[in-house]
Amino acid sequence: MCENIQFRGGFAIYQIEFSLSFGTINANSECCYHVLRGTDLHAQHIMLISLTSCHSAQKRQASIVFVDESGFMLQPLVRRTWAERGKPPKLKAWDRHDRLTALAAITLSKDHRKMGMYFRIQRDNAKAKDFLLFLLELHKQLKTRIIVVWDRLSAHRRAEKFFRVCECPWLSFEYLPSYSPELNPVEHVWSTTKWRRLANWPAPDIDQLHERLTNELTTQ
Repeated sequence: MCENIQFRGGFAIYQIEFSLSFGTINANSECCYHVLRGTDLHAQHIMLISLTSCHSAQKRQASIVFVDESGFMLQPLVRRTWAERGKPPKLKAWDRHDRLTALAAITLSKDHRKMGMYFRIQRDNAKAKDFLLFLLELHKQLKTRIIVVWDRLSAHRRAEKFFRVCECPWLSFEYLPSYSPELNPVEHVWSTTKWRRLANWPAPDIDQLHERLTNELTTQ
């Protein structure tokens, strides 16, 4: 069962129901196939990271949340494609540096039976305050304690420092090992969006890029 929900703050929720067995995710939904890239390997990545916090999450009745961010530019990402022999495709674009930043989270519910995908799109680079707002909105939607799993980006560390100073009892943090983006399932959302759905597409302007990116992330 999949459900797409829009709510204030520019967020979108993509809720996915699935069954969970040890080391493998069995998904009946086509939507879930796209988010997880349909491979047991990625499911095992989720399990490997979540198991490190699984016992603690169960004791505290907390959801595990993987967070990451990525930039999307007006310049098209060029990939090899099919074309008629002797007529190579041409992309009409110019040197443009406008960009969007997307923040996304993949959540694992406290009973480890449900996953969700949340995202937010903005027109400037992601800073600590953006992650603060993102996590606060996530908490409003999840209505439970959360364990955030992310990399050691400086903005992530500053956001964690703020929450620790505020002594938020509903929030704790775990860091991924250095140079291991493949362990964060959100990275597979970015690769699917950039290298498949938006590849070879020169966006006419930043508004159309925002609209297309929103649609692509919502339908994954």
